Amino acid sequence: MSVKEVFKLDRDTIDDRFRLDGDAGAAYQYFGEGAVGGGFVYTNKRSVSVGVVYRVEDAAAGQTPEATLDAFESHPAVAPLIRGGRRIEYSAHVVPEGGARAMPDLVHDGAVVVGDAAGLVLNSGVHLEGTNMAVESGYHAGKAIAAALADGRSDAEALAAYARDLDQSFVVENLRHYDWFQRTIAADRQFLFEDLPRALASAETEYFKMDRASKDEHTGAARDHLVAAAGGWFGAAKRAWRFRRMLS
Repeated sequence: MSVKEVFKLDRDTIDDRFRLDGDAGAAYQYFGEGAVGGGFVYTNKRSVSVGVVYRVEDAAAGQTPEATLDAFESHPAVAPLIRGGRRIEYSAHVVPEGGARAMPDLVHDGAVVVGDAAGLVLNSGVHLEGTNMAVESGYHAGKAIAAALADGRSDAEALAAYARDLDQSFVVENLRHYDWFQRTIAADRQFLFEDLPRALASAETEYFKMDRASKDEHTGAARDHLVAAAGGWFGAAKRAWRFRRMLS
């Protein structure tokens, strides 16, 4: 599920805060804490969108979505970006996360299903993608519809090219490749969303520390932070094996 607010700011303020120039925009993603999910901040022409995405199960077990969004917006990494903005929109949305196996029939007589209505969302907590998949599905659907109408048809058989083309696209390829990932990260949530981010921060602090100790000592200490978070060398090896498919 996702909750989002939009804050109106003038273009000069947005450019200054996000260090933008011309038509450039910015999109930030954040790991969550205590939930499988994360947050996002992205710029529009004269507004900034801020939101959080996480599992319904986590929402039912913890604080309300409104409280989670408020906590995210008041975080020191986010609050300065929207300071002084006027809230102009609030929305909530249930995000499909069933992967390729949960996709419905995409083609019907007189209709095709695209975007998140078709489950075309990669919402693993690490990947937060959907708009790109919706655009790609719309492109293939549009081609199929145009070809069918050129033949004076709108039946499912005439529109079937949409499903075939989408099946060969990066959209379905990604859904299939990461179909296992949602279940895996849910089982390892403590490590991925709490222990590992803290260990990475500690390791970076140690690695770049400047004092009278040698760089080799700081490098070793940084490594120790990461290995300890993974449960020692054996635990690190087990997790590397568990997530090896991310690199395949």
